[in-house]
Amino acid sequence: MNIFLLLSCLIATAVANDSSRSHRDLLNPRKGVGLTVAAGMEVEISQKLLDYGAGIINELIATELSKVAIPEISGEKDGFNYDVSNCQLSASISSPSAAFVAGSGLSIDLAGVNLDAKCDWSYKLHSWPHVPDGSGSLDATAGGNTAVSASIAATVQGGKVVLSVTQSNVDIDDFDVSIHGSILSWLYDLIIDAFKGDIKSDIASAAKSAITNVIETTLNQELASVDLLLDIPFPAPFNIGEIDFTIVDIETAADSIAVGTRSSVNNTASPTTDPYPVAATPLEPTDPATRDASMVTLSVSDWPINNGFWVFSEAELLQYLIAASSVPASFPIQLNTDSFNEVAPALDKAYPDTTMELLLAIPKGFTEVAKIVDGVGINVTDLPLQFNFSVFPNNGTNSTAAFSLQCPATASTTASVNASGGASQVIYLEITELACTPLTVISSEFGNITTDGLDMLISGLLTSVVLPELNKFIGNGFALPSIDGVSLTSSAITPVNGTLKISSDISWDPSSFMARHQKLASHKGK
Repeated sequence: MNIFLLLSCLIATAVANDSSRSHRDLLNPRKGVGLTVAAGMEVEISQKLLDYGAGIINELIATELSKVAIPEISGEKDGFNYDVSNCQLSASISSPSAAFVAGSGLSIDLAGVNLDAKCDWSYKLHSWPHVPDGSGSLDATAGGNTAVSASIAATVQGGKVVLSVTQSNVDIDDFDVSIHGSILSWLYDLIIDAFKGDIKSDIASAAKSAITNVIETTLNQELASVDLLLDIPFPAPFNIGEIDFTIVDIETAADSIAVGTRSSVNNTASPTTDPYPVAATPLEPTDPATRDASMVTLSVSDWPINNGFWVFSEAELLQYLIAASSVPASFPIQLNTDSFNEVAPALDKAYPDTTMELLLAIPKGFTEVAKIVDGVGINVTDLPLQFNFSVFPNNGTNSTAAFSLQCPATASTTASVNASGGASQVIYLEITELACTPLTVISSEFGNITTDGLDMLISGLLTSVVLPELNKFIGNGFALPSIDGVSLTSSAITPVNGTLKISSDISWDPSSFMARHQKLASHKGK
């Protein structure tokens, strides 16, 4: 029975069993919960999501309860053959609710459950001519105190969540049975006793088994199928990276659940590359008022950003070539040796009026250069940026090194999230400022180099050429893991407390999920 499917699927990885919390944590209902394991991203689930899920589970209950088979009642008594068959069960619920349990996970209580059964009955004299006989239908309703409850916990296994039902209760009120048609009194009594005894017990047992099956089999299969390794959408040769959203920690408070994901950047092309040498640190919980305004809050630290810089720099891919033709004609300085007659006079003397090119490169070895600034976005400081100038002797096709400069680059980046909704939530970055100063000389193959006047060239190239190309390069954004049928709405992203906080509400259409698992179930039954 998919009674708890919506709630569990939407929180996806968000229920846990952690008895290590202090009594003070457990008694503070507005404390929130911080992860104890270092993570690059934290996902926090609020009561708003549970309330939403509990409000739309009626369809799932009705669908699964309709599959519960009420066994046929048949036999012979006092010379009569009797039969009660073709029973169909339906359900509705008026008061579904779910809550977090600090240090335990999630509790779900479904009150106001109404069960309606419709059956056909018949009887006839056993011996020929089989009269008297009769037939009709019946309606059986159980409401009142009928209720379902369950407790769900989870463990992290292999970087994913495995759910388990730690306790479930199905309490069915006595059925009120209405008989339609003329019936023998003893058959009436037999039907009443069956609905009070065996049928009631069978429905309760089937419901409990279905709860366990959905949570521990169907839903665990769904969680296991979520791909937590997502390729970074860069073109070749930069398509070496993936983001690892493997789950590393889950913690539960009385008002929320926090899930930590590794969110590391891996080099898939060179798996033996040394890992990023800086360790992530645990993230602080979101302010309860901010968290509770949305169903889901994602907090991304600057650790994955620096990790990404590290991976691409170690792979020697943080390079950008500027050809002479890329420099706008309006620029006062062109990539031609004549433009550098005062900067590198020996170069212009050796190769007058000769084409040049410029390779921008970020060398290996740096670690933490990106910081998330509250209310601003992502700022990069002290990023070592080299400017390697080459010359093409005789304006040919083969270049030779001329001189190299270096400066600490700074950049400002804003972040946004697709607010229009969609199955996959995407973070978009835009570099708004890019600068590099002061310039220093690293090497020269043509005597002394003076940097006077080069600041204007470098600034112009960074602003007019490099910045637009970088924004185009990262324009596709970075997708976060998604679950089939889930749409994210009212999304917003805010730099706060040294993290990018992404808040979203959720809309879920369970039809595709149900169709997929019903198909799987039918295949297993064959």
